[in-house]
Parts: sequence; C-alpha cells; structure tokens
Amino acid sequence: MDNSIPLLTVLGVLPLIFSLIAFAVRGRAGKHVAFVGSLVTMVFGIWIFFAAASNDFSEMVPWIKAIGAWYALSLDGMGRAMVLLSVILVPIVLIAEWTLDSKQTDGHLEPRWGSNVFGALALMVEGFGLFVFMASDVLLFYIFFEATLIPMFFLITGWGGAKRGKAAMKFLLYSLAGGLIMLF
Repeated sequence: MDNSIPLLTVLGVLPLIFSLIAFAVRGRAGKHVAFVGSLVTMVFGIWIFFAAASNDFSEMVPWIKAIGAWYALSLDGMGRAMVLLSVILVPIVLIAEWTLDSKQTDGHLEPRWGSNVFGALALMVEGFGLFVFMASDVLLFYIFFEATLIPMFFLITGWGGAKRGKAAMKFLLYSLAGGLIMLF
C-alpha cells in the first residue's frame, strides 16, 4: 500500500508507547492507562485486519545494507490472524488481572509490583509480539522474538507461583537457546 504513514509500524509502536506511560503512572491510573492503550490498539488492529483484506499493507526500508537486512513488515493471511488474536486477547488479559488483583489463590505469592506494571509489561509483550507477526525479514523477526522474552521474564517473576524465580530463569534460558538455534 502506497501510504506516507507506516501503519504497521504505528500498530506495533502504539502499545509500546502506552506501556511507557503506564510504567510512569502509578496505582489505579496506571491500570487505566494500560487498559485504554490496549483498547486503542485493539480498535486500530481490527481496522487494519479488515483493511488488509483489500489492501497490501507492507513497509520496506533498507536497514543494515552490509548484510542485506531490511526493516520489512507485511501482513499475510497468518499474520493477519495472529495480529487480530493478539489485539483482542490483551484487553481480556488486563480485565482478568483486575478481577484477580485482590484475590490470591492458594499456592500463589503476592505480586512483586503493582498492577500498573502488569499492564505495562502486557502491552510490551503485545507490541513486540505484533512486530514478530508482521516481520518479513528474518533478522527483524529474531530481534523482536527475543525482545518479547524480557517482559515475559518479568511477568513470570512478578506474578508466578512459589517457584517463579526458577521458572522465569528456565524460560529465559531455554527461549534464548532456542532462538539462537532458530537464527542459524
């Protein structure tokens, strides 16, 4: 699609911007910022999902010319489906976290950080994940795939069960090793 606004980049950056704002705002207001950010991203993502059916959404800009890497994003059939799934699930996850925030079940520890941090980390996972689903260059895919591990590590560490530290470290190490194998 010949457009001066890089819509796919905007879709990926939108939750990341709201994530930074949610980190900065404490307490209930941070939760609300994260939820509003997820709703804005959802509306924009659903619009792109339906618009991509009739238009070719793609962005290609030379990135690292020495190795032939491009900043290349596009939406194919599977990418469209995964983007739609992602933008719909994150608001649901944030609503679920609100209902579980005050209730702690047996075997779970109290969260280490406030729910504004949970919302911010969830938006980071969403933003990086959207870039993973839209990436058309293998290096770009790899970078965003590995970037999703950082907020996932903190989500597991902050909201996991009794052995959350060990689980988070195993998750991080196995995912990094798997990503390196995938790169080669």
